[in-house]
Amino acid sequence: MANKEPAQGFMQQLKQIAARMGSGPRGAGVGLKLLIGAGALAYGVKEATFTVEGGQRAIIFNRIGGIQKDTVLAEGLHFRFPWFQYPIIYDIRARPRKIASLTGSKDLQMVNIALRVLSRPLAANLPTMYQQLGTDYDERVLPSIVNEVLKSVVAKFNASQLITQRAQVSLLIRRDLFERAKDFNIILDDVAITELSFSREYTAAVEAKQVAQQEAQRAQFYVEKAKQDQRHKIIQAEGEAEAAKMLGEAVTKNPGYLKLRKIHAAQINHTHLVTHHQSRRHIWSHIHTQLVTQSYTPGHTHTIINTLWSHTHSHTHTNTRVTFTGMHTRRFKHADGHKPMTHALFSSPYLACFFLNSLTFSALCSHSDGL
Repeated sequence: MANKEPAQGFMQQLKQIAARMGSGPRGAGVGLKLLIGAGALAYGVKEATFTVEGGQRAIIFNRIGGIQKDTVLAEGLHFRFPWFQYPIIYDIRARPRKIASLTGSKDLQMVNIALRVLSRPLAANLPTMYQQLGTDYDERVLPSIVNEVLKSVVAKFNASQLITQRAQVSLLIRRDLFERAKDFNIILDDVAITELSFSREYTAAVEAKQVAQQEAQRAQFYVEKAKQDQRHKIIQAEGEAEAAKMLGEAVTKNPGYLKLRKIHAAQINHTHLVTHHQSRRHIWSHIHTQLVTQSYTPGHTHTIINTLWSHTHSHTHTNTRVTFTGMHTRRFKHADGHKPMTHALFSSPYLACFFLNSLTFSALCSHSDGL
């Protein structure tokens, strides 16, 4: 209908021009008629051809017989009878469409689910599709069949299964949608779940359940660890008891075994003490050398005495150290009433050496008694 009106208007304009020019000279009228004939021919050729672009298909509507059901025109240049036929163009390239639906699961949880669908028409059945659905087939068909399939598939699964078995859910939706779309001559190239969410209450309940499961697993770990520690202690105690039993049997059978163990322990202790006192003797010798070769002030001597005493009496004679410390730090005044006793005692290096030698001998004797 849209092609008929421009054609009628063009012919009316040609008639008006011919009427105005007919009153002129005869030669001008002939030339004008030729011009009008050429224009009409060019317009007729233009109206008799049409082009189908890439990714499109065309069907022909005949004003006399309607849709030509056996004709689907491919890409390229085609001819038609002007004013009697006109083409209907379809885009057969896949087009994406997102469709969302709110439905319920098997355990009556509300689910928000959305699909991305790539659809295109079946080119061979375009005449039938035009008669049944028109050119806006995707608007008429896809939302209804997608909602139908989503409700039927989601109702087969619990809410938790929709998450854990998402691949299976997607497979069922794709299979059912393909079958339903074929009934309407629609091909689905791809169907994908783009969104799957639940209500806030259900999401909070799932998170709380996961936290509780993690706490239970942590508690189970502690219980298993305690059991392992208990078994370890039991095994250790059994081993010690078995060792004691074997030792008792060995002593009973051979009394000399116990003496042999004592001798071995004494050898180990003696080796440790000899190493320890060799280290002590080296320290005393080093400090004695410093006292002989250097000049000292009373404060320097105090430091050396405290160092000696701490190395010598680190484990024993604590009370003796306290008494000595009190002695050499207590201030005993001379007749002049100013200098402390320690200052007089350590003002001479010889007196300090004598005191340190005495202290060394006393310390060595005390450690010899410990041996």
